[in-house]
Amino acid sequence: ISSEHIYHYASVLTESGKYQMAKEWYFKYLEIEPSDSRAKAALESLHHYEQLISNQYLVKQLAINLSGDVFSPTPYRNGLVVVGAGNTGGIAKKVATWDEDPYFDLYYVPISNGKPGSPRYLDNKLNSVYHEGPVTFFDHGKKVILTRSASRKGADDRRNLQLMISELKPSGKWSAPRKLFADPNYSNGHPAVDRQGKVVYFSSDKPGGYGGSDLYRSEYIDGSWTEPVNLGPDVNTEGNELFPNIDSEGDLYYSTDGRGGLGGLDIFKIDRETYSAVNLGYPINSPSDDFGIVWQKELQQGYFSSNRNGSDQVFSFRKIPHLAKVTVPDN
Repeated sequence: ISSEHIYHYASVLTESGKYQMAKEWYFKYLEIEPSDSRAKAALESLHHYEQLISNQYLVKQLAINLSGDVFSPTPYRNGLVVVGAGNTGGIAKKVATWDEDPYFDLYYVPISNGKPGSPRYLDNKLNSVYHEGPVTFFDHGKKVILTRSASRKGADDRRNLQLMISELKPSGKWSAPRKLFADPNYSNGHPAVDRQGKVVYFSSDKPGGYGGSDLYRSEYIDGSWTEPVNLGPDVNTEGNELFPNIDSEGDLYYSTDGRGGLGGLDIFKIDRETYSAVNLGYPINSPSDDFGIVWQKELQQGYFSSNRNGSDQVFSFRKIPHLAKVTVPDN
């Protein structure tokens, strides 16, 4: 059995909530690969997983009426824009996949009194026959950067993801999206723009990073976006960093499988004072994949995605000022 098989088996045990068995297999893996920071972080989390159980948040799944997976909520107007299974492909999905299958589209979901209304196709200019993924709106909702599959395959015979930008015209229609960066032979996706619309954060599997996919940033200066800069080892790991988001005060949230946690992708926040990554804990994180968070600090509430119930779905959460009873996941 290869060391990588041992690592993946330990990861699956963690995602299944079998923490004691997972620790044993991470130990076996580290005997072979003693310098792997992913396994060290996972083992440290499993030794102290009780510290990741939080009672700060009340979490509730949103009943969005779309078949298949629904993920990456983004506030827009009086509702959310979500990524959902479209009419141009299948509905199976793996969070960290970068190729063209399956295809997803963007949908607008109105929210009233905390309850989702009927989803509708967002816009024919923003959706295409290829994959549309997470988006970020800025300039009071008049501009959007979205993830889209490239129209042609790259040198490795896969269709990479790219970032596209579009503007809302006076007619109320969106302009044809144009590329944010030159068409590279790697993927850029999962954009997040700061409140001023001057900095975009995104995930990329660009060669030369720290792991499978890293987080990068680019600034808007003199009418163009600068060459992306890697956020460095304080943020990125040997694993995958995905789905960044910036709140109204500039705090960075993202998901990673390289820092341990409760299993799968966990959501972290970068502490602005220490620049350290802080796990948000259960019930926002779970033994499954948790990602695509949006934190509306001024409202003390937000949204995120998780496959904890068997498929990717959108959840709402709000911070509660008093202690609440929570259920600790099985170990």
